[in-house]
Amino acid sequence: MNVVTDRVLSMKRSGIRAIANLANVMPGEVVHLEIGQPHFPTPRHIVDAAVKAMEGGYIRYTKNEGIPEVRAKIGEKISRDFPGWNVAEENVLLTIGGVYGLAITMAALLNPGDKVMIPDPGWPNYTMEAITTNGVPLYYPLRQGNGFKPSVRDLEQVVTPDTKIIIVNNPSNPIGTVMTESECRKVLDFAYKHNLTVLSDEVYDRIVYDVPFTPMASLNHPATVVTANSFSKTYAMTGWRLGFLIASEQLCANLVKMSEAFISCPPYISQKAAEAAICGPQDFVHEMAAYYRKNRDLAVEMLDRSGLPHSVPQGAFYMLIDISRFKVDSETFAKRLLAEKRVAVAPGCTFGPSSDGYIRISFCTEIAQLEKGLSNILSFVNENAGR
Repeated sequence: MNVVTDRVLSMKRSGIRAIANLANVMPGEVVHLEIGQPHFPTPRHIVDAAVKAMEGGYIRYTKNEGIPEVRAKIGEKISRDFPGWNVAEENVLLTIGGVYGLAITMAALLNPGDKVMIPDPGWPNYTMEAITTNGVPLYYPLRQGNGFKPSVRDLEQVVTPDTKIIIVNNPSNPIGTVMTESECRKVLDFAYKHNLTVLSDEVYDRIVYDVPFTPMASLNHPATVVTANSFSKTYAMTGWRLGFLIASEQLCANLVKMSEAFISCPPYISQKAAEAAICGPQDFVHEMAAYYRKNRDLAVEMLDRSGLPHSVPQGAFYMLIDISRFKVDSETFAKRLLAEKRVAVAPGCTFGPSSDGYIRISFCTEIAQLEKGLSNILSFVNENAGR
């Protein structure tokens, strides 16, 4: 007799973490290109604000939804950055990272058996969270021929009468695509037609290179949109575990029940650090994005020279590399690459049913490490070209 529920037993762990766990116990140096963790430290003024908060006694519970002034300042900053999108304090809910915000939204909106449309390729946690919250994953393809972006024709073939949510990740993990305003509107039109909530994961919104970023909820469309975001990538605060949701006042009032049930509130110290992040200088954010762009350009140049097909990211800090010519699955490829060349990458199979012909690299590392990792990948590819 199983003590654990069937849905948890059926849930696969992320292949990203599986490779990371193998790499972390290997002796000697490993080039880590598997996890999206900025190598930059959290900016000093943010750390100083957290220390000051601890010394000042900001170590207790806060409101379940987070500190009012922090929520208000997030709303003010977004309203300034994206004119026409008016975000008030009541529209903001602070969460334990962006991932928790996504999870509680699904938990609040899904009845058992309701369907969730998930991008393929897409971040594996979407599937894990859908299953955990009693939902059923439905995968919609992001086809290379369509620039790895959603096609309404494909969406129409996937949606069912009991579908409740469509997840959109913009900029995209694992591909790095950035949707145009027109492409966003087409997804919103589709969602409104089928009475779906758009759960828009926008945690990489400040890391864009070649095109402008358009938040889904800024387009004043009648479709229901819940925006998930985080301080982790924008401010190199992955370990601080603070994110936020933006939704209607009514929905936020219901989502906060989930926080009360599971976490009571986000950490007071992290909230004070986040306040310093959004109110302080933003030069660091632009400098980080510029550094990632150089890394992106290096990766594109090296891969183009080798003839190995790949995506060309317009945002975020991930790239898919096509390994379909090799006669092994992506998990085997990634494990062999780690064992033989000491480079950790994410196997494509973890990003969706149709993604096994790829590996994903994260290029938010030091440029020397990226160059070394790519050189080792290309060496591995050349040595196995006939297999």
